[in-house]
Amino acid sequence: MTWHLKDRELEKKLIELYPGFLDDLNFSVRNKGNFPSITLFCMRVRGYEKIPQDEISFWLDELEEDPPGYNPNGWNEYPKVTPPENVWMRLEICPGSEDSGRVGAKYVNGKWMLDDGTIENFGNYPARFRPWSED
Repeated sequence: MTWHLKDRELEKKLIELYPGFLDDLNFSVRNKGNFPSITLFCMRVRGYEKIPQDEISFWLDELEEDPPGYNPNGWNEYPKVTPPENVWMRLEICPGSEDSGRVGAKYVNGKWMLDDGTIENFGNYPARFRPWSED
């Protein structure tokens, strides 16, 4: 699930100024705790030079969430979103906790097959996944 500013024109301008803006916004929303607002610390990049951080804050009612569904370009929450079958994914179990861990896995017949061939059902644990890539 991806969060955006309701004011999409402002969002476009912020993405131009801060290329990682949407990633920072979504990270901040996921880790906001019980606060009614979020604050981002953004770096501007001009050529090869990084300009000192700018601080930008938003109230949560200035944000909106994309409808649920698989996002091939970012993290997806499991089991809310069903992964595609037989595609290698980067799976993070219990994200944000000290017990978190990442594994390579495929979703096969409703269960996760780990890279060593073990079959697991992580439906009882918070997890997230995204397509495997080398970056």
